[in-house]
Amino acid sequence: MKQLNYILIIVNFFSMPCYAVMAYGYLERTVILPDRDERSPLSFVSDAQTYTNGVGGITFTYPVSLFTSPPCVQVSIVQNVGHPDTQAYVAEVSANSASSTTVMVYVVNAGLVSEAPTGVITVCIFSLDNPAV
Repeated sequence: MKQLNYILIIVNFFSMPCYAVMAYGYLERTVILPDRDERSPLSFVSDAQTYTNGVGGITFTYPVSLFTSPPCVQVSIVQNVGHPDTQAYVAEVSANSASSTTVMVYVVNAGLVSEAPTGVITVCIFSLDNPAV
């Protein structure tokens, strides 16, 4: 039986602002087989950008040749300014390739959905090599 183990390293950048500073590198992927362990690099990228309205989303461009196939992308959003309890923000990966990922952010207000305004949300991504592809 094959087992797949991932070792994740959590990097803490004290209170340094994250946007405009892309962190990327390699983690180690270990596959445990009955007769041996196989280890190989697993690429990752972590970045954040303030959302800009009207440009088709924000695009995170990866370093050349870091990924060979579209990575698995985890998206989170951070509120930059206060908003009423009746509003909710939703992020969507609208395009994903080995060279870049584009994220759109929408605001839901009283049942109406529209693109989020500029500057109110920071989009954070964590992209991890997708070995299953």
